[in-house]
Amino acid sequence: MKNQKELVITLEKALKFSGFSSIVITKNESNMYLIECKKIYNYKIYAFLRSIGKSGWSNKPEIRRVQIAAFDVDRLIPSGDQHTCMIIGIQELLDKDIFVVWNVYNYGLHKTNRSCYVKVTNLFKGFLQGYFSTTDSNQKIWISDSYNIDKLLNEYLNFNKSSLGDMM
Repeated sequence: MKNQKELVITLEKALKFSGFSSIVITKNESNMYLIECKKIYNYKIYAFLRSIGKSGWSNKPEIRRVQIAAFDVDRLIPSGDQHTCMIIGIQELLDKDIFVVWNVYNYGLHKTNRSCYVKVTNLFKGFLQGYFSTTDSNQKIWISDSYNIDKLLNEYLNFNKSSLGDMM
């Protein structure tokens, strides 16, 4: 599993591979990363960034997860055309880094740590297809390799866009 510094470097490289420029990634007081980048538009993304690990269930080796500490969903910015919040998990798979995004707006109502799950078969679909979106463990997820982060981001933004977010 990659440490936080390695995750940031991996994400920055993937954004470059997907055609983004002017990339700045900083950690804020809420343990989220602010990712500012440009590709036609200027994007501002707040994300929890984690390595994807085993689920902890010995009888379910096909399930992987990331864990997120408790946070206040009311403090997240609304999602708009070029700004949003998300949970990003990174899994190294053979010779590629695979990125999984979960909708952070669905996870803020828990009082304790929460886990975001993904099946290994879906990680491999993302590996083979470059970009893949599906429902996994009753949650919509977005999966991509380093060259398709732009597709992932655009589909996530379109899925979560709210009229409040456009006022930012």
